[in-house]
Formats: sequence, structure tokens, C-alpha cells
Amino acid sequence: MRWLVAWTVLACGCTSRDVPNSSQPLIVGAPASLREPFEGIVQAFKLRHPETSASLIFGAPAQLLESGVPLDVIAADSSDLLAPLAARLNPGERRDYASNPLCLVARSGAAEAHLKTLAVTPWVQKIGLADGRGGDSAGLGAEAALGRLGLRRALNERLSYMGTGTMVLEQLAKGALDVGFAFSADVGTYNAAHPEAPLQIADRVADDPHARYPIAIFLGTPRLAAARQFVDEVLHGEGQKLFADKGLLPPRAD
Repeated sequence: MRWLVAWTVLACGCTSRDVPNSSQPLIVGAPASLREPFEGIVQAFKLRHPETSASLIFGAPAQLLESGVPLDVIAADSSDLLAPLAARLNPGERRDYASNPLCLVARSGAAEAHLKTLAVTPWVQKIGLADGRGGDSAGLGAEAALGRLGLRRALNERLSYMGTGTMVLEQLAKGALDVGFAFSADVGTYNAAHPEAPLQIADRVADDPHARYPIAIFLGTPRLAAARQFVDEVLHGEGQKLFADKGLLPPRAD
């Protein structure tokens, strides 16, 4: 893979950071899990800035850094993934562009439900969550959230444990549950596959920095202006719509 990525960069004339800015495209590393949105962002970026070319490569940040490609911008689908690169990144040029928080989910058109008032919400009698004993992160997160809110004991008789988060969404759609816990991206994936019976996010667990997706600019990039324009497209342009289509939410609840 390393030689293939390097060959791709060489083929477009990018041999070194010493090459004048105008002769090199902006090179952006992005997570493979978000290939489709980032490809859409690059298209929007090129339309908005026809004078600037941009290239994408996909993979985990550490893997991309090891490839030797002179990256200008790096995006990840977990805040932890950029931690090893901290010394290479401009601390003033890092932003969170989306998040995949644990959410309280209901059927489309259901009455309001909020995490803090679940225990006194009359229509919520069956609450689905994945069994965290099997290591399911959504199940573990749901148990932890209910514990932090002081609701675990009050809701104990209403909890229905499922094998996986997907099963929670399926049973919710069938009406076997009133609400359930799932990650926002999983809700987006489910709705894309079942547009006839969509689910809706009723509430989200309190802001978790680990659920946020970061994007950052490398120190010393000779294409700083173009890199900032690309990040702006991610944060304020086509990016937010494309991420929402994947079920991702804005970085913070507020």
C-alpha cells in the first residue's frame, strides 16, 4: 500500500514540500469509514476553489503518516487517533467536525423523551439496550450514562437487554420497545436501509469528547491557506450535510 500511495502522489507531481505551493495539490488524509462524505467535500471544495486542486488518501492517521505522503490535513473518526500525532499538528488548527454520540432513540413521530426524565415519562415502559457484558460499547455506555444520571435503579424493571445494538433498533422499529440506546451513526445506517420506518433521535448522552471526530492541519504545511479553506468546507460548507446523511451529529450537543 505504501508504494501505491506514494506512486499516486508522485504521479500528480507531488514529490516534496519544497515544490512551490501552486504546483502541488492539497493532500488530505481521511478515515476510510467516511470515504463517501469526504469525496463529496472534495468535489464541493473544487467547485468553490477551482484554482486549488486537492487529493484524498484514506486510512488511519498513523498508517497514513508512515506512508511518507506529505499530508497537509488529517481527519479521523476518533479523537484518540490523533493523539500520537500531536507534535506534528498545529494546535491552533484542530477542530471537531462531527460526533457519533450514544443516543436515546425512538420511533418516528413518538412523543418527546429525555434522558433526565425517563423515570417519570409514562409512555416509556420498555427501554432497549445492548448487553454490555458481551463488550458492546453502546450497552456499556448506556449503563454508564444511566448510572451517572442516577436512573439505573429506578429504570431497572423497564430495561430489556439485547444481544447487539442492531437488535435494539430492529425491536424498536417493530414496536417491541418504546425507546432504545444506539450510536447516532448506527441510527443513520438503519434508517438508510429502512426508509419506510425511520427511527429518530430523541436525546443524546451528555457530551463525550471520545465521540467527537477531529480534523487538523499539519505544522509547516506550505499550503496553509488552502488547508484552512478545506477545513472551512468541512465545518461550514457541504461537509455538515454529508455527515448528517451518515447519521453523524454536530460535535457538541449545544
